[in-house]
Amino acid sequence: MHPRRILFIWDDIGQYGGVRTFLLNCLNYLPQEGYEVALFDLADTEMEIDDETRPLVSMMHALHRKRGHSERSFQRHLSRAIRAFDPGLLVFVEWRHAEDVLACVPGGLPAINFCLVDRPDQTYYDYAKVLVSRLELILGNSCRITQRLRENLDEKWHTRIGELFIGVQVPESWQLEVMREGRIRIVYMSRLNREQKNAQDLIPFARAMEKSGIPYDLVIVGHGDAYDEIASSLVDPIEAGHVTLAGSLPYAEAMQHFVGSDVFVLFSAYEGMPLVLFHALAEGVVPVVASVPGGVEEVISHDENGLLFPVGDAARAAAEVLELYRDPERLSRLKTAARRQGEQHSIQVTLAEFRRILDGLFTQFPGPVDWSCFKLPGNPGKTWKSRLAWHLPGNLCNRLRSS
Repeated sequence: MHPRRILFIWDDIGQYGGVRTFLLNCLNYLPQEGYEVALFDLADTEMEIDDETRPLVSMMHALHRKRGHSERSFQRHLSRAIRAFDPGLLVFVEWRHAEDVLACVPGGLPAINFCLVDRPDQTYYDYAKVLVSRLELILGNSCRITQRLRENLDEKWHTRIGELFIGVQVPESWQLEVMREGRIRIVYMSRLNREQKNAQDLIPFARAMEKSGIPYDLVIVGHGDAYDEIASSLVDPIEAGHVTLAGSLPYAEAMQHFVGSDVFVLFSAYEGMPLVLFHALAEGVVPVVASVPGGVEEVISHDENGLLFPVGDAARAAAEVLELYRDPERLSRLKTAARRQGEQHSIQVTLAEFRRILDGLFTQFPGPVDWSCFKLPGNPGKTWKSRLAWHLPGNLCNRLRSS
C-alpha cells in the first residue's frame, strides 16, 4: 500500500495565530496515527523557527522564490520538491498558493482546502468556483461558510463541501474566579488590523473604560497595522498601568493571559469561527464580542454564554463590561456558562474527525500518484486566472480566459 503522506502548504509559519496552532496540532497528532506529514512554507521571507515549531522542524521546509529566479524556475523547483516527498494528499488553508501549487502537480493528486474566514465580499467564494473541480473537499469552519459555499457552487459540487469545526486545548481543571483583587480583567487577543478586526475600536473602548472610573486591566495581545495608532492614542492609560500592549506572543505565553481574566473583547467586522473565541470560552472568560453573522452568532447567545454588541459600537461594548463589573453574580453565571460552552470545542474531537476524513480520502485514493506523463504547463502568464487556466478542464479553462 502506498504510504499515507500528507503535504500541508503554508504561508509564514512564523506568524502566530489560531490556525497555526491547529496546524502544529496536526503535525504532532497525525504521525501518531500512521501518517507521514510535511509542511512547505511558501512565504516570501525566510522561515522563522521558534520554541513551538522547533520540535517539528524536521517536517518543515522553506520553499520561496529567491531573488533573480523567474516564476518558471520556481515552478520547476516547487514541482520537484513535491514529487520528491511524493504526497498522497495536498492540504491548503484559505486558498493560499493553491493555484500555483496545483499547476505544479499531476491532476490525479488529491487536494483539500480549509475555508476559515467568511469575508463579506466574494473573494474566497470566487476561488472556490475556480478550484472546486480540482479539489476533493472544501472544509468550512462554520455553518455560514458551508452555506455560502453551497450558494456559490453549482449543485453538482455540493458533495465536495464539508465541515470541520476546529477546536482548541481545553484545560482539564478550571476554578471559577471573579474579579481578582476587585478589578475586572479584560483581554483582547487577535491581529491588530483595521480592515477585518476593527482593532482601532480598542481606542474608544479603553477611553470609555477610563471615563467610567472602575478598576480595570486591559491586556492587548497581537500586532498589526493599527498597533501604532493604538499605542499613541492610549498613552495615558498605558502609563497608568491600566492598558498593556503585549504584542505578538507565542501560543503558551498568550494563553496565560486568559487565566484569571474575566472578559474577552473582539470588535471584528467579519469572522469565520475565531479560534481565540474558543480559547476564551475554555478558560471561562466571558466573550463580549461584535455580533457578526456566522461563527460568532453560532456559538454565542447573548446573556447566556457571552454578550453581543453591534459592529462598530465600542461604547456599547464598554457599557456591557461596566454592567458586568456592577453585577458580580451575573458575571459569575456567564463565566460558568462560557466554560461549559468551551468544553464542547476540544481539539481532540477536531483531530479525530479530521483523521476520519483523511482515512476516507486515502481509501478513495490509495495512490500512488502517476507523475510519469506530467509536464509543467506552458507560459503560465501573469495573473492567477491565466496561470490556473493552463491546468483546468477545457470548459472551465475557456470560461476563465474569457472572464
